[in-house]
Parts: sequence; C-alpha cells; structure tokens
Amino acid sequence: MVRLLLTRGLLDRALAVLREELRAAPKNADLLRVIVRIHRAMGNEAAALGDIATGLGHVPEHPGLLADRAAMMMDAKRWTEAEADIRTLMRLEPAEEAWPRELARCFMDGGRFADGIAQLEAVRDRNPADPKRWWDIVYAYTDRGMHAEAVPA
Repeated sequence: MVRLLLTRGLLDRALAVLREELRAAPKNADLLRVIVRIHRAMGNEAAALGDIATGLGHVPEHPGLLADRAAMMMDAKRWTEAEADIRTLMRLEPAEEAWPRELARCFMDGGRFADGIAQLEAVRDRNPADPKRWWDIVYAYTDRGMHAEAVPA
C-alpha cells in the first residue's frame, strides 16, 4: 500500500499510513527512517529532524538515524553537528570504512582541508596495499585543483 502511494507521488497519504504503523511500533527505527526520507523529499527538513530526534529518544545511538542526521547536517553545511554524529558512528561501527571517509569530507567541505587529508591518510594506513584508499587522497586534491599536491613526494 505504502509503495503504491509513494510511486503515485501521494506522499501525504503515505505518511499518514506510516504514522499509523509507527504508533503500533514506536521503536521501529527503520520505519521512522522511511518517514524521515519522505519528509526530506517533501522539503520538510524540520519535520525530518524532529522525527530523528524522536527516534533517537526511543533508540539512542541508532546508526541509521545518526547517519541520516549527519547527512542532513552536511547538506545544511552544519559541519560541527555532522562531525559529532559521524564520530559517534565511528565509535559504534569501527569497522565501517564509510564513516572516516565521511568525516574527512566533512572536514574538507567545512574548510579544514588538512584535517580531512589526515583522516583519509589514516584510512589509507589501515591497508596501504588497497589502491582505492590512495585514490581517495588523490581525488581530494585534484577535485580542488591541487594537482601538484596529489603526487606524493
């Protein structure tokens, strides 16, 4: 039912159905994440953040909700708040490689380029034989027009 409403663009109706489901299972963070994404698709960032806060009240330190909030903070250029959530994600899921790379992006986009490169280098140093980790650093430089710096000395 919800999928049909979503495919037809009836986001308000889909939200109503999902809210009813959420009343029966208020700790269902996956359901809440769908609601958050619908709010974002509708351009209602305040409602999305409110639902994330509610969800984290029920399920503190839920990685998915934290990741959604970090993404929203980064989109809004609220780097300090995004950094806090990403650091929490790194603590909760230390094996996940996406979080340190997201932290690096947060640093670089927030004007802390050297900190971002240091973060990417730390990721690279976990497995220096993996070429993808080297390319992350090269692209960080070249995407900013810093071609000479992209080549190791």
